[in-house]
Amino acid sequence: MTPLASGSLIVLFMAGVAASLRWNWWRPAKSGIPVLMYHKIGVPPSGSKLESLWVSRERFTWQMRWLKDHGFTAVTFADLARGVQAVKPVIITFDDGYKNQYSEGFTILRSLDMKGVFYIVTDTLGKENLWHDPESETLLPMMQESEVRAIAQNGHEIGSHTLSHQRMESLTPEQVVKQLTESK
Repeated sequence: MTPLASGSLIVLFMAGVAASLRWNWWRPAKSGIPVLMYHKIGVPPSGSKLESLWVSRERFTWQMRWLKDHGFTAVTFADLARGVQAVKPVIITFDDGYKNQYSEGFTILRSLDMKGVFYIVTDTLGKENLWHDPESETLLPMMQESEVRAIAQNGHEIGSHTLSHQRMESLTPEQVVKQLTESK
């Protein structure tokens, strides 16, 4: 075998290993309930450094329809605590309380008769995502209290995400307790 052919075989072998690790087809399926987490739904603003946290309205709709078409039932943690049973449960979560989660996520879930869990940064209700540095990330509107109430009144779960989205490791134990308890 020539050195070139030998090198080609090595490259092919490594590509196969990489593909195997990437898609994990060989691993046994894990048991449990899948939890999907979303941050922002829509089109990222120009210059966003956090584009990976965005999913388009069309893609989110497609994902939710796919779940329904494949027999998944969206449940909440409160449903599980009450003993609600579903053959193929899935938990759909939204992090931070961005207004687009209400205008897009909640609206799409409602149209498909699905529900989710919305984690709200309570001190930013009716404001912007104040924890971001506007020099590196566009400030975005957050949900209003009335929108959070509408979500809850439609069978979705509202979860606590702290008062102000601070880094917990930089806080005193007393501040952590305040962030976690008062945000509820």
